[in-house]
Amino acid sequence: LIFFLPTHGFCLDKLNSDYLIKFGDLESEIQIIQYFSFMCPHCLGLFRKDFQEIKREYIETGKACWVFHPVPMDLLTVQAMDCLEKLSEKEKRIFLTAIFE
Repeated sequence: LIFFLPTHGFCLDKLNSDYLIKFGDLESEIQIIQYFSFMCPHCLGLFRKDFQEIKREYIETGKACWVFHPVPMDLLTVQAMDCLEKLSEKEKRIFLTAIFE
């Protein structure tokens, strides 16, 4: 996934794993990190339209690991991150699915 961000005054640092939502085995050959916002229509569309097929074909077969990495650029994402840090790995996946669906 390629995207462009403004470079002045913005830094995209990797967050603590408390905020990350992981699907699949972190030792998989293919590692995908999706930087997302809960307010982004493209992120929402990817999850609703394509992610379930990707999950079936690649993640559940052990070929890939997908990590959703929130980008705290809007209030909803920041509020969701507050919830994520309190949840278990399984609860994070349920939370993401509930929010995006």
